[in-house]
Amino acid sequence: MIFISTHAQAPLYKRTSTCLVVLSLRCLLGMDFQRSPFCFFSFIVFFLLLSFESSQASNAGHGLSRESFPEGFVFGTAASAYQVEGMALKGGRGPSIWDAFVRIPNTIAGNATADVTVDEYHHYKVILSLVHFPPFFSQL
Repeated sequence: MIFISTHAQAPLYKRTSTCLVVLSLRCLLGMDFQRSPFCFFSFIVFFLLLSFESSQASNAGHGLSRESFPEGFVFGTAASAYQVEGMALKGGRGPSIWDAFVRIPNTIAGNATADVTVDEYHHYKVILSLVHFPPFFSQL
């Protein structure tokens, strides 16, 4: 009990797990065989608390930030115009080399083209109104 009282400021689950560690070690070392059901119970509870504590530690928020990267690291984003734009002959856009390439038979599985893709050409205003993009700044 003295061992537990030294950790009075610790959260309850840590104090309980400390007590269970001591009891489990006593059971393991053969000091309390007459309490074998309690020993089994203490092992089970100890491992449950241990898994709870490790899950709490893994959820502690080790997210990435700019400070996680070395100085001078440049962030960037990209999108493939061919898959996003579509509509090769609309709005003044002419065919690209990909538009010509995908029209060659058997070059793309199923002879698929990007004539109609995500159709951002017609729906870009709706897409932008639905998605909230975080500010993205890149400095060279």
